[in-house]
Amino acid sequence: TTKNILGNAAYLLEGIKRINTIEDIGVRIETAEGEIINEEVIWCFIMNSSSVAGIEFGDFYDINTNDGMFEIVLIYKSLSIVDLASKIADIRNGKRYGDGVRVITTKGAIIDTEKPVRWTLDGEYGGETSHVEFSVMHNAVDFILNK
Repeated sequence: TTKNILGNAAYLLEGIKRINTIEDIGVRIETAEGEIINEEVIWCFIMNSSSVAGIEFGDFYDINTNDGMFEIVLIYKSLSIVDLASKIADIRNGKRYGDGVRVITTKGAIIDTEKPVRWTLDGEYGGETSHVEFSVMHNAVDFILNK
């Protein structure tokens, strides 16, 4: 597959190839903390990692895989690949709110879209749905390590 040959750059190339065909979609997000967000976005991703699809976020968002929180990243429609590249640069530079990007930290959320959309789970097809619920089960698994 392209991903195996090109690695993480395959995500970027696929995105560039399809940029003009990406439609924005209405999403309603209700966070576990009670915030309600209604937006029109082209991408919505949920993460608890310092990188997604080959984009390295570094320490800009204080992402901690053990803090019981997820980050939801919303990216709004761009008219050009230059605009999209600028939005990705904003994310990489830690900008939480700006032209075309918003990052929300939450313990969980309910996300509803105006029509079913494709979801991926760690880069693999996760089905189509218009309703997603997720939450952190913080410290739910104990690990026993042998010295």
